[in-house]
Amino acid sequence: METVEVKLLKYTLRFRQLSWREELSLKFPEKEDRRCTLLAHALADVSGLKVTSPEDALKVMKTLPESVIHRVFIVYRGSFPPPRIFTTTGLFKAPEPNHVSRLFEEEEEKRDQTMDKVEEEMRQKFGSKELEETKEVERQMLRNSKMRGLTKATPDENKFGATPPVGGVIGSKKKNVN
Repeated sequence: METVEVKLLKYTLRFRQLSWREELSLKFPEKEDRRCTLLAHALADVSGLKVTSPEDALKVMKTLPESVIHRVFIVYRGSFPPPRIFTTTGLFKAPEPNHVSRLFEEEEEKRDQTMDKVEEEMRQKFGSKELEETKEVERQMLRNSKMRGLTKATPDENKFGATPPVGGVIGSKKKNVN
């Protein structure tokens, strides 16, 4: 553990470096000097005598004049290496929401065009009457299944007070399936 020694007259005050968590967890009394309280928590020993509690260290610090405490604080803070600052690189930058919704719309249009093309090919191959019969059989199978295996629809109200957008999901187009 790295310490800072400050010699005052015939006494040597040794302070340890406080971690940022320790500094943030300190409770500063209202009418006390914050520097004095911080130094009291950092005080490790006085001329070889261990300081057992912050209250004892505060008693030692209160015997010193305010100008001396200020100078000790400057020496204490200046003796440690500067705090390390971490940076991040290569962060993901999300695209604009309008751009994303436009991409969804384009993708849905492509899918709709593909399905229309497939339906047209099937109509040419099998005829429109057989397609309608197939759709009716699928609808009948859905009715007979009594919706088993389907999940319940989520309610439209939002827990946070916001109302959902009109028309469902952003970028989706409602289509009449019938």
